[in-house]
Amino acid sequence: MLADLTLSTHPDLSTLVAEQHHWRHPGHHLPIVVLTAPAGGGALEAIRELEHRYRELPSALIDLAPYREATVVDVLAALADRLSLGRPHRSSLIFPRFLLGLLAARSPNADGKAAMAALQADFSRARVSEDLRAVAAKATRTAAEIVSGASGVPLPVIELAWEVFRLVRRGQRSAADRWWMAANGRPSTDALLQLRNDLRSNIPAEVERAELSLGEAFLADLRDAYRGGVFAGQPPTSALALIANVQTDAGQRLLELITQARARAAASPDPLLIVVTAAADLRLLNGVPPAGATVRPIEPTVRTSWLHPITIDSITEDQLVLIAGEAGVINSDTARRIWRLTGGHRGALAAVLTQKPSGEALRKQPEDLPPWLLDAFDPPSHDLSPLVGAQLAGCLPGMSPELTHQLITCSAVRRFDVVELRAALDSESARDVARLRIEMQDRLWLGSEGMLHPWLRWLLREHLRHRADDGPSWAAVHDRLHQAARTRGDTITTAYHRLAGSGHEDARGRFFLDGLRDTAAELDRCLDEQNGTTWTDALLAIGDAPNGLPRRRAVTIGELTGWSASLGRRRQLVARLVAALWIDADPLLGARSEIASEIVNHLIELSGLVPASAGELIALSRRFERRRRTL
Repeated sequence: MLADLTLSTHPDLSTLVAEQHHWRHPGHHLPIVVLTAPAGGGALEAIRELEHRYRELPSALIDLAPYREATVVDVLAALADRLSLGRPHRSSLIFPRFLLGLLAARSPNADGKAAMAALQADFSRARVSEDLRAVAAKATRTAAEIVSGASGVPLPVIELAWEVFRLVRRGQRSAADRWWMAANGRPSTDALLQLRNDLRSNIPAEVERAELSLGEAFLADLRDAYRGGVFAGQPPTSALALIANVQTDAGQRLLELITQARARAAASPDPLLIVVTAAADLRLLNGVPPAGATVRPIEPTVRTSWLHPITIDSITEDQLVLIAGEAGVINSDTARRIWRLTGGHRGALAAVLTQKPSGEALRKQPEDLPPWLLDAFDPPSHDLSPLVGAQLAGCLPGMSPELTHQLITCSAVRRFDVVELRAALDSESARDVARLRIEMQDRLWLGSEGMLHPWLRWLLREHLRHRADDGPSWAAVHDRLHQAARTRGDTITTAYHRLAGSGHEDARGRFFLDGLRDTAAELDRCLDEQNGTTWTDALLAIGDAPNGLPRRRAVTIGELTGWSASLGRRRQLVARLVAALWIDADPLLGARSEIASEIVNHLIELSGLVPASAGELIALSRRFERRRRTL
C-alpha cells in the first residue's frame, strides 16, 4: 500500500520522467526536477519508485540526510561511483576527467607503490573482457574509497589515476590529460596542482572555482560516454540522478554548480535528468537561472524554466478512502478517521496503517474507534504512545531538544503567528519566536495560512498533553494564552483557549468543561449583535479548540451540558452546539455520525429561533449533513 501513496497519486511526476528520460533534444539541457515535501511526506519513496521504474537507465540514488558534513565534491564522487558501477552496460561510464581531477585534488602526498602493485597484479591476471570490467570496477571503487577516507590507502596524486585509466580503457589517460590542459590553458600537471590548492584554500572564490572545474569534468565525461562511448548509436536516453534531501549545503551547492556548468556549456547539453527531493525550503527555488542557461521546456506546466518544482501534496480524504477500498485494508469509516488524524501526510499514513494487525478481518460497516488505532495512539497505560514519540522525531530530524521543547509548548496556539507564539513562550525573546517560525517554514511544516500541518500539530499536542515536570502543562499553557488573548481583546481566541484548558475529570470519572458556560453565554449574546456569517465563523473557530477528553470511554454532549437544563432553549442549543463541535474536533473521537446529526438538528432548530441568521445557519447545517452521509 505504500506504493499507492507515492507515484500513483502523482501521475504528473511519473509522466514527466517518462517523457524526459529520452535525450531527444540535443539543443537543450534536461531540467532539474525538485520534489518538495515535509519530512516523511513521500518524496523519498517517490524517487525510490522512480529508480525501480526506470532501472534500465544508468541511474544513481543518493540520500544526503546522513551526510550533512559532506561537500559538493563528495556528492559528485558518489554520483560518479553509482553511475559507473552496478550493471555491465554502465561499465563505460568511468568518468576519466573527473576521477583524475578528484584524485589530484583529494589524495594525500604519500607513496602508493604497494597499492599500485596490487592493482597491476589484478590487471595482469585479467584475460577476458568480463575480468577487465570487474577489475575496472574494483579500481573505481578503490578510488571512491580513497576519496571518502574509507580505505586509508595512501596513493600518489596523478600517477595512479593515469595508470588506472591506461589499463582500464586505452587512450583515456590522454583524453583526460588533454581536457585538463585545454580547460586551463596550461600543462595538465600544473592545472591539477592548481585544482588541489584551490580546493584546500580558505578563499571561497578559489574553492568554488575548483568545485566548478570538477563539475564540468563530470559532465564532460558523461557527454563523451553518450556521444562516443557504449551508448553511441543507441536510442537516445539520459542518465538519471536521484538525490534525496538535497536541502543540505552540499546538495544545494550541487544544483548551483550543475546550472553554472551547464550555462558555460550551453551548446553542449549533457544527458542527465536530475530529480531531487527537499524536506526544506531551497534557496535555489527563489533564484533565477544562471546567465546563458537553456533547458528543454516542459509542457504544459512550465514552458521556459530550467527548474521544475513539484510539490508532493498530502493525500486527500477521498483519495485515501479510494485507495483503502481498493486495497481492502480498512473500511471507509476508519480511513476518514485516519485522514483526520494525519492530515493525509504520506509517512504518517504508512506508519498508522502498519499498526493494524495483519490477521484482523476487514469490517465493512462503520465502527467505533478501532481498538488497534486507539491502542497505537492512546495506550491503556495513559503514557505517551511510543509511536507518537517516534513519529515526532521523524518529522523534526536534527532539531535541538531546546527548540523541540519550545515547539511543543507552542502547539497550543490557535494560529502560528508571532503574537500567539510570544504569549505561549511567555518570557522567551522575539528572536526565539522568529527562529521557531523560520524552522517551520524551512522544514515545510507551515502552510500558506500560517498553520502547522495537522499531523505535526497533533503529535506536538500529544506531547503537551503528557508533559510532566519538564515544562508548562496543557492547562497552564492554555491559561497563559487565554489571559493574553483577553488582554488584547481577541474574543474568539479567548473563548478558544478557555475551552481548551478547562476540561477536567473528577474522582468519580465524570468529565466537566468549566469554560463552556461562559462561552455559550457570550455566543448567545452575539446572536443578537452579529450577522449570521460572522457568528457561524466564530462558532466553528471556537469549537475547533483542542481537548483532553478521555478516549477510553464515550463522552456525551449531555454530560458536558447538563448544567444548561434550566436555561432558555436558545442558550441550551448554543451550549450543545459548542460541546458537539468540541468533541468532533478530536481526530480520534470525532467523525461520528451521531455527533454530526446532533449538530445538524441543533442548527436547524436554532435557525427558527434566530430568523435574521436563518440562512447562514441552514447553510452550515447542510454542510454537516453532507459530512454525516459520509460517516
